[in-house]
Parts: sequence; structure tokens; C-alpha cells
Amino acid sequence: MEIKKFIELDKRGLIPGPGESEEAFAKRAAYCLSLKDFLKSTLEGKIPFDSKEAPLDLSEQDMERVDKQYGIRPDWVPVFFSNTRLTPWHGGCAWIFQMDESSPTAAFLQLRKSFFFSDQYLKVLRKEEVVAHELAHVGRMCFEEPKFEEFLAYQSSSAVWRRYLGPLVQSTWESMLFVFLLFVIFLFDLFLFWHGDYGSYQNWMWLKTIPLVLAFIGVVRLVVRHWQFKKCSNTLSRLISNPCTVKQVLYRLTDQEIISFGSMDKQSLISYIKEMEASALRWRVLVKRYFSDIY
Repeated sequence: MEIKKFIELDKRGLIPGPGESEEAFAKRAAYCLSLKDFLKSTLEGKIPFDSKEAPLDLSEQDMERVDKQYGIRPDWVPVFFSNTRLTPWHGGCAWIFQMDESSPTAAFLQLRKSFFFSDQYLKVLRKEEVVAHELAHVGRMCFEEPKFEEFLAYQSSSAVWRRYLGPLVQSTWESMLFVFLLFVIFLFDLFLFWHGDYGSYQNWMWLKTIPLVLAFIGVVRLVVRHWQFKKCSNTLSRLISNPCTVKQVLYRLTDQEIISFGSMDKQSLISYIKEMEASALRWRVLVKRYFSDIY
């Protein structure tokens, strides 16, 4: 496959993952581009939605926001409007899956039903922001890079506070653990009060510091990650003058690249790019699309 074809796929949100070969990527791209046709024949009964209802396409407005932030227009992604398995505070989610160990990775979007009729949910979540956030995960479906995954997804938010605080929780299990601890401590307090054991209540006050310690660790990690993210952005800005292009390149980096780029000078960065271009499809596409006029 010619490099121009890889670039076109990259623009459609089919980005080569770290270590992904040309053959594996071409197979995944072909599968994803035909995913809407597979939904009825192959995925019948294997997804939590009625696959007899044809999935809808995303609007041009949704595509514009994602294209500007991440440089992708994933028009091939099927979209279902369903509340199945969504918590009340979630506007949607990206389902990234494999039919079996040998099949390519693919993805589709699930949006809350209310977004079919309205552009807002709970007067807080906007459809276009939810779509952009989830499509950010779709584009990186073959990236096993948890440290900055949510950072990149929240970059599409129009709210400064959400861009900064949104990545506080790195994974679902972290939020579930925090809520579980709060719930257990609350039940334990009720038990002690019910039995009038106020002495034990005082003795077990230290339990309440556990959620506080976890929250503190999360905040420190958040600050460090923002610092690393900013340093990487500054380093890339030495090679790329367009801020939008810097964001799009950042979106295609691994966790380790984001961290290490922050401590590189311009020449070291160029040397790394040249080395990776020779061995990695992801970097060949990156260079041809974003760095071709640099060296």
C-alpha cells in the first residue's frame, strides 16, 4: 500500500498503532471501513443494541470539531443512540472490541438517546463535545497508552476546567475504587452510630483519610502529567509553528514519547523522528503528513 493511502486512512481516524505492521493495519482498516455492513451479518446478538436498526452517521458539525482538534474525520464509525449500560452521568462511550483474538480491532459509538433529539444532556454535556471525546478514543484504538489517553480526549472540551480536571481519573477502576471506599466508610459510620459506639467512631476516624490520600495522589499525578504534556508541546513547537498541528501530532504519540520529548532539544527530536521513520509505519505516516517540510 502506498504512503498516500496510509495518510488518507490516518485522516479518516484509522491511525497505525505503536508496533502495528502494514499488513495488520491494512486488515484493520478494511474491516473498520466495512463495519457498518458487518453489523447485521456478523455482530447480530453480540452487541448490546438492536443491530436490526441501522446505525446513524455523524453530522458534519461533529466531524469539523474532531478534525480541527485531532486531524481525523472518522466518518466510517457507526453510531447507536441507546442508554444501555450508561451511567446517569455519561453522555456516551466508545466501544472498542475484537470479535476474537485473530480478528482486527474495531469500534463504534454509543450516544445517549436524548442526543438524538437534543444537543444537550442535563444542561452540562453537549453532544458535539461527547462525540469528539469518544472519537478521540476511537482514533487511538490500537494504542495501549493509559497515562495520557484521557488528557488527549479532554483536549476537545471547550471548558478550561474540564480540560484541566477531566483527566484526574485515569481509569474506570480508579473511580469505582474511590466511590466504593466512600460508601464503605459511610456504612461503617452508620453502623457505629446505630450501636451508639462513639468511642470506636473516634478511634476509626483515620479511615476517612484514605479517600483524601487517594485524592491527593490523583491531584499530584494530574499536575505532573499536565507539566509533562506542556513540555512535550513546547518541544514540538520548535519544529511546528501551527498550534493545531502540534495538537494533532501529540495525539499520535505514545506515553513514553510525550514524556521523553519534553526533555529533548530540537536536534535530538529530529534524530528520534528519523530513526522511528525507518522502522515504524506510524512514524512514516506522521513524517509524511506533518514533518515532510522540516528535513
